[in-house]
Amino acid sequence: MSSSCYFNDVDTGTNAMLCKPTMPNCTVAHSGDTVAVLSGYGATAGFDAATGLGSLNVANVVNGWTAATTSTGTATVTVTPTSITVAQGLSVAVNVSSTTGTPTGTVTLVGPGYVGAPQTLASGPYTFTISAYGLSGGTDILTATYSGDSNFAEASASTTVTVAKLTPTGVTVTPSSSTISESAALTVSGTVSGAGPTPTGTVTLTGGGYTSAATALSNGAYSVAIPASSLSVGSDTLTVAYSGDNNYSTVSGTATVTVTAAAPPAPATYALSASAPTAVSPGSSASSTVTVTASNGYAGTVTLTCALTTSPTGASDLPTCAAALGSSVTLTLSSTLTIGTVTVPVTTTAATSGSLVRPDFRRNGMTLASLGVAAFALLVLLGIPARRRSWRAMLGALALLAALGSLSACGGGGGGGSSGGGGTGNPGTTAGTYTFTVTGTGNPAVTPAPAPATFTVTVN
Repeated sequence: MSSSCYFNDVDTGTNAMLCKPTMPNCTVAHSGDTVAVLSGYGATAGFDAATGLGSLNVANVVNGWTAATTSTGTATVTVTPTSITVAQGLSVAVNVSSTTGTPTGTVTLVGPGYVGAPQTLASGPYTFTISAYGLSGGTDILTATYSGDSNFAEASASTTVTVAKLTPTGVTVTPSSSTISESAALTVSGTVSGAGPTPTGTVTLTGGGYTSAATALSNGAYSVAIPASSLSVGSDTLTVAYSGDNNYSTVSGTATVTVTAAAPPAPATYALSASAPTAVSPGSSASSTVTVTASNGYAGTVTLTCALTTSPTGASDLPTCAAALGSSVTLTLSSTLTIGTVTVPVTTTAATSGSLVRPDFRRNGMTLASLGVAAFALLVLLGIPARRRSWRAMLGALALLAALGSLSACGGGGGGGSSGGGGTGNPGTTAGTYTFTVTGTGNPAVTPAPAPATFTVTVN
């Protein structure tokens, strides 16, 4: 209607409305005219014959106008062949026709994995060429759509084609180790390969009581991490299943791994060690640092005691460490405090000067009477005249020797230190090497008990 206008038809002498020849009820007055006359819609009174302007009889227009209609083209789709593999190309002919004229415009073709660009219709069908791997595997529906034109409405048509997927050439399954402990983790890697494009999609690993999440392929490769303690003890078959994609069907691969029982966890315990002190002189002190180290999560208290375990033969005034510790020392260990130390002092006895002490004659087997007899014999020998001494010289000498021996015994019997009688003093701790042993008692106790720590002290 917008393309029409009123005029005074000089041929008919009536007022009329111009219209396109293709519009309904339009009458072409002269052959070759590009416009026609829509009769029956003359203007009412007031029409100006000179200018062709006037008023429109709207009632006649509304009541008598027949709307223009658009024909529908029929789109057909022809597929050759109808069954292919994804590795094959495909030709699809699209034809749009009508019994009332020749449709113009464009057509498109769409299918799973494929979208064809719009193509302009020419005489006859338009043929779309789909290259290899252009369609997804399966039963694909191809739909051709006609855009329509000024005379023909849109139209579409569909057809089906069977597209077979390829079988992958292989799935490799490679564990990081063929034998593991059940407490160890394991990584399984591999590839999915095919004769065409690189396979995409996911893989899932199962076996030994474990199932992984779906893992996406990256350039055809995968890697699956199996956490520790996820596989059962024994010979486990691990299966990697490939999901497939548009070009490839599903497939799987396997590998075997041996899982051994894990060794029991090491018991919680602790260990003792001691440093070696420097040499000392009698009366001086030495010290050793004793270290307690917890392992495998031990937490508790450790009570330390020290004792002298070896010393030189016949040594006197032995050094001591237990008294310096009190009776014992206790250390507390925990998950945050795994090492404790204590200093163990060692004391020695200093030498002392001697003093004169009255001999203990009875201890040396000597009495005052025996001493008197010796003295009398000496006096008698001295009082005998010289001419008479010869026969008694031997007797006198024996008496003198007995007396001197008694005196010597008296003087030499006092070397007993504190028992008196010698006067030689106390030499202090005997020189030599002394070994001390530090023992730890845990609460809670550990089995087996840790070895004691030892250290030596040398007294010069």
